[in-house]
Amino acid sequence: MASPSARVAVGVHVAPLKRPGKASVRAVVGWSVADRLEEIGCPALIVAADQDYRPLAEKEACAARMPHAELVVIEDSRHGTTVDQPEAFNAAVLGFLARQG
Repeated sequence: MASPSARVAVGVHVAPLKRPGKASVRAVVGWSVADRLEEIGCPALIVAADQDYRPLAEKEACAARMPHAELVVIEDSRHGTTVDQPEAFNAAVLGFLARQG
């Protein structure tokens, strides 16, 4: 098991980041592919929570712009879907992968 200082994020707990972790976070701040979603040609799964603080319409708009995107909305879930609905999340991901052949 990793030491407490090596953990980055578990659920809603965020432990202090070491130098490489901080550099990684800084590298992605402001990074986005939002203006290029139409160029994503591979199958993509977008998992959304029905009670997320980010509007579902945002995820629907992203999925609509991606030629091979599939949107799955997990019910009774908030922003931490992998934590509050792990079975539903895993089922969505495994189902998506199975459909890819």
